[in-house]
Amino acid sequence: MNLTLLILAICFGGLSVYVPLHVSVFRFLRPEKRWGATRGLFLIVLPLVLIVTAWVSWRAFNSPGGFPTSPVVDVFACFTVLALLHLGYLTFYAFIDRSITLRTFIEIKNADEPLTFQDLAKRYDTEAAYLRRLEILWQSGYLAKTGGSYELTSKGVFVGNLIRRLKSLYKLGPGG
Repeated sequence: MNLTLLILAICFGGLSVYVPLHVSVFRFLRPEKRWGATRGLFLIVLPLVLIVTAWVSWRAFNSPGGFPTSPVVDVFACFTVLALLHLGYLTFYAFIDRSITLRTFIEIKNADEPLTFQDLAKRYDTEAAYLRRLEILWQSGYLAKTGGSYELTSKGVFVGNLIRRLKSLYKLGPGG
């Protein structure tokens, strides 16, 4: 049996458990409970996958004619693969959740006739979308709300500085 393939299968298995649970959280929990539940879910699935990987690797390492690898290396590799799979999934999720392009496709598909720019602008409430994003940032701890005003938390300042530097590196504008 190939230990590398087994560890990859464990990583994919962990993600295949996480994704349906994540979908369930977002379908059945109120919006203000979703982000904490998602974070908790990942903090449960990640250690379980790493523990299973360590156990499998340790058994393979200590078996007669065992694999010339270290369980520590295997766990680190599994963590890396799982983190990359999770980032890919989050990119997919953000795309389907926040993409103006996808929203435009949906609006045009659902229309009975071709739409002008003005028609699309009426259908896509940018103010509501912006308020939703502010609410998500507040619930995630990146913004503090006082009355009708928002300000960055220390977590928000850190991420804001990081993103500003990345956008500067790529010579991108503020964007959305």
